[in-house]
Amino acid sequence: MVISPLMALQFTGDAPDIAEFAGLIFTSENAVNALARASGRISMPCHCVGQRAASAAASLGARVETTGTDLAALETLLLAAKPAGPLLYLHGQHVTGHLADRLCSAGIATVCHIAYSQQERQLTVDALALLQGTAPLLVPLFSRRSAQLFQAAVMPHGAPLWVAALSPAVADAFTLPVARRAIAASPDAVGMLDALAMLLAGGQVA
Repeated sequence: MVISPLMALQFTGDAPDIAEFAGLIFTSENAVNALARASGRISMPCHCVGQRAASAAASLGARVETTGTDLAALETLLLAAKPAGPLLYLHGQHVTGHLADRLCSAGIATVCHIAYSQQERQLTVDALALLQGTAPLLVPLFSRRSAQLFQAAVMPHGAPLWVAALSPAVADAFTLPVARRAIAASPDAVGMLDALAMLLAGGQVA
């Protein structure tokens, strides 16, 4: 196994006064960790994407009121519940979708704050060597940005690519031909492991 991260996490080190808000939105565990570094414990309602973010928020004392399996699911739940605002949406420099705009349009005041960035990193020498080989490479892609960065990094390449994408949106972001492709049935670690197992077993999920 070769580990070659495509991005390096960097926290901004600042955060708004959360006391001004009625609740928080976290779409990743990284956002929770970023706020924890700046503010410590969180004793207020939170709305999260994924169990990892929800568990991280709960461990800091937050009251997790809403958990969606992905961004679209969280949006649907929030629009139905109409929680009291204003809400503070903490996220990375690169985001997918327009959650805050949609919530504001529905009358749920939401303020965005960039809590961390994900700096691009080059593939390692070992990873580049494998790409020029002939053996199939099993590649997990967890976000649209990671898919785009990997696509730029692997042109050209000789090795057949077996790509596991965390979601259909992630799969769509990688447009190069692949020998095998699997899309996780759920956008989490379990779903990704199942997708990788599917690739190893020789199956394909579109």
